[in-house]
Amino acid sequence: MTHSTVFNRTELEQTIIARAQRDTEFKQRLIADPQGTVLNELGIAQLPDSPRWRVVEESEEVLYLVLPLRRERIQVIVNNAEPLTDGELTDLRVAGMNAMLKCDPGGHSDAD
Repeated sequence: MTHSTVFNRTELEQTIIARAQRDTEFKQRLIADPQGTVLNELGIAQLPDSPRWRVVEESEEVLYLVLPLRRERIQVIVNNAEPLTDGELTDLRVAGMNAMLKCDPGGHSDAD
């Protein structure tokens, strides 16, 4: 049986980042193969081949700012003919989500 798991994008990112901060081997697999790692290790049923996921690790010299897709582009990606509501934008199906995930080097939190 195929099933789709609905995630809030922020919660998914927080889960992945927390795991990468405490598990160096997971972080390396995530950087090398983001989609495969998310599928195999976080129990997500399916991710499409497109859009691709890219994982980048910040350093002391480089910080990243991610600009999310515009609302109309998200609609195209999830193949939804109807306009998306704000609630639907919050809880996108992982299968249609484009995400750039950030791993904090050294496992430092904002509180450090």
